Amino acid sequence: MPILAAFALHGCANLVEPTPAAVSRLDASMRTVVALDRATVLTRHVRRVTAAGRDYAFIGPVEVVWQTRHRYYIWLALATTIDRASTGHEPPTPDTLTIVVDGLPMSMSLSPWRSDLVDPPYEQQIPSRTVVAAETTEDQLRRIAAAASVEVYIGSAHGMSAHYRRWRGQWQNWSTLVADDD
Repeated sequence: MPILAAFALHGCANLVEPTPAAVSRLDASMRTVVALDRATVLTRHVRRVTAAGRDYAFIGPVEVVWQTRHRYYIWLALATTIDRASTGHEPPTPDTLTIVVDGLPMSMSLSPWRSDLVDPPYEQQIPSRTVVAAETTEDQLRRIAAAASVEVYIGSAHGMSAHYRRWRGQWQNWSTLVADDD
C-alpha cells in the first residue's frame, strides 16, 4: 500500500505547475513589454454546437513601459477546437471583459491588441480567432492575484456573455508581474 501512495503523490507533484516568470523584452516598437512566460488558460464547453468542443481564452497581465510611462493590460486571445464555419455558429466579437474578484465585478472594455506592439506577449497552443486587451491598473492586477475566487465573463455588444473557467495556471501567478521590487 505505501508504494501505491508514493505513486499517487508523485503523480500529484507532476500536476503542480511551476510559477511562471515575468519576462521583459524590448519590442520592435522600442517599448519594453513585460508579461509572464505563459498565459492562464480558461475554457468553456459549447454543448449547443458539439458535445466535445471547447472554446479557450488565453489571458494574462501585460505591462508596457515607454520612456517613464507604465501601462497595464489584461491580454486575451480567444481560440476554439470547433469548426465554426461548418456549424454556422460564429461567436460575436467580444467587447467587454468582466472579472468577478471575490464577488466584486470589474468590467472593462475590450479593444484589439495594440497594433504598435509587433510581437504578441503570449503564445497559444492553438491558433486564436481574436486577440484583444483591456487597459487596467496595477491595483486591479494585484486584486486579481490576491483573490480567493475569480470568475471571468466575456461579453459582446449583442448581449451575449460567456462564462469561462480556469483550466491551467493560477491567478496568484499574476503577482509575479506586479511584485514589489523592494
